[in-house]
Formats: sequence, C-alpha cells, structure tokens
Amino acid sequence: NLPEFPLSEPGNLNITVKKGCTKILEPGAYGKIELKNKSRLVLTGGTYQIRNLELQGIQCEVLVQHSTKLIINEQLKTSHKAYIGPEEGSGISAKDIMIYVHGQGNTFLSKLEMAKAVFIGNRNQIKANLYAPGSTIRVMPFSEMEGAMIGKHVILEGWVQVSMDNGFTTE
Repeated sequence: NLPEFPLSEPGNLNITVKKGCTKILEPGAYGKIELKNKSRLVLTGGTYQIRNLELQGIQCEVLVQHSTKLIINEQLKTSHKAYIGPEEGSGISAKDIMIYVHGQGNTFLSKLEMAKAVFIGNRNQIKANLYAPGSTIRVMPFSEMEGAMIGKHVILEGWVQVSMDNGFTTE
C-alpha cells in the first residue's frame, strides 16, 4: 500500500528570498517561492501548500523548526549545495518533514529527458521524505539524502549517499 497523498491548494502569494536574506514563513497557501544565493527560508512547522519551490541560488537553505508537510503543486527544484531539513537544535529529523509533489512526468520521453517533479542539484543535503508518485525524483551527484523517496522513477546520479529515516505510514 502506498501512503496517502494529500490534495494541493496553493495560493497566489509569490515570495522571493533575496541573496543573503532570511524569511520566516508561517503555515499557509503560497504561489511560487524562490530562494537566491545564500538565502534561508525558515518554516515554523505545520502544512504549507505551494505551487513551486525553487532554490535557485548556491547554498540556499530551507530550515524546518517543527513537524512539517510541504505540499507542492508543480515542482521542487534545487541548485548547488542546497540544504532542506531540520534547523539545528529543533529536535526533529527527516521523518518529521514530508514533501509531497504533484507534478507529472511525461511517460513518452526517456527517463533522462522526462519532466521532473523533483530535481535535486549537486552537493545537496536533503533530510526529508519525498513523495512524487506521478513523476521522477532526480538526484544529482555528491548529494546526501536522508529520509525516504517514493516516485514513479527515482534516478540517483553517481555518488549519492542515501540513508533511511522513513516518515511514511500506510493505513
């Protein structure tokens, strides 16, 4: 049995976190969220419904303070040396962070050409559970993944370290 997959109702408020800045975000519905170089997004915990989450810059961080569900309507995309996971001292782990991505891949293309609902860039550290049952989760080299991944396709490019901290439950 696959875990429950929640519906997504993103909002219209788009947010850009500028280079070197930090934005604290309460639970709610949002449009596109973009992070620029060395910026931080702090999630206080709860349920976030987002259209797109893009960590566009180098060394962006999404820091999670309490148990969180991120429900992304279209795509999660990270760049180089990104971090998504518990904030230091929060007392939570990857199993407390659930990321659901609704984006759909194109089944008529090869796995490498396929649209990706989840694209994790080089040298990323992701401490969360990723669930994209209708599309591809692609993880680029030298990344560290802690949690669990469920996708139509999961592609791990060379030298990806994966460790289990499963937060999924089936009923």
